Amino acid sequence: MASLPIYDRTGAKVGDYEIAPSDLATRISKQLLHDAVVMYQANQRQGSHKSKTRAEVAGSTKKMYRQKGTGNARAGSRRSGVRRGGGHIHAKSPRDYSYRLPRKALQAATRMALASKLRDDQVV
Repeated sequence: MASLPIYDRTGAKVGDYEIAPSDLATRISKQLLHDAVVMYQANQRQGSHKSKTRAEVAGSTKKMYRQKGTGNARAGSRRSGVRRGGGHIHAKSPRDYSYRLPRKALQAATRMALASKLRDDQVV
């Protein structure tokens, strides 16, 4: 049984909390801890980024000038991505970045994190 001290707001020790060894992980998997942290951070992302494609940009779809005889390169639309004011080629669209790890994996990661902090004597 591991013993964790309990402190009040002033910092005085008021008791001990006994934690069973079965509640702690025997080995620490850095990969599982990494996966849990990355999942947490991904779930915090807002994902509201947006830019317009050439279909969403305001403007005419009329051909700018005729295909041949002008000496200019072929051009079909003012909204093309290579033109000033045109839409983005691969535009960003809002999306949900959240995902879930399996429940037992999250529970194991929590036990591993607590065991690691206990070994380093960093439990507050």
